[in-house]
Amino acid sequence: MSEACKLWQTQLADGGYYTAKVDGRFGPVSLGASRVAAGWDAESVLPAAPISGELSGFTFGRSSERELIGVKPELVKVVRECLLYSPVDFAVFDGLRTKAEQLAMVESGASKTMNSRHLTGDAVDLVPVISGRLRWDWGACRKIAVVMKDTAIRHGVRITWGGDWAGFPDGAHYQLSWPSG
Repeated sequence: MSEACKLWQTQLADGGYYTAKVDGRFGPVSLGASRVAAGWDAESVLPAAPISGELSGFTFGRSSERELIGVKPELVKVVRECLLYSPVDFAVFDGLRTKAEQLAMVESGASKTMNSRHLTGDAVDLVPVISGRLRWDWGACRKIAVVMKDTAIRHGVRITWGGDWAGFPDGAHYQLSWPSG
């Protein structure tokens, strides 16, 4: 049983995708709900999904590798494994930020807070690469999110996807969940 899986099942249930008991075990019902939430048929095979064991063949470039410097190791591990199995190529657009970088993000309207998890190495922005270019495409972001969440659950790492935020959704953003309590 995993607390991260319980959180994921609860989020799926809140979205109307998961109707079974929230038990923290990632099985066929959780997988089907995850697939439906991502816009796929519940019975379809996820392209290059971790469960299939097929590797995507995607690798990070120098810029993505630089953005991972200073990011918490448990989040880096999830991001790296996600890329191995993701049906969509992606780049690490942003990792650890300085206060000056965060202030510029707030002033431009790209962020709403100076209390960003980017300032502590607890967040990354993963942007889909489509036809060789960075694209903030919601469909692609959702496909990446399914693999990120699955990978985090399997490693017992609690993450929050910015695409689940109601007030200011951010499909590229992933952060380690705030500690409970």
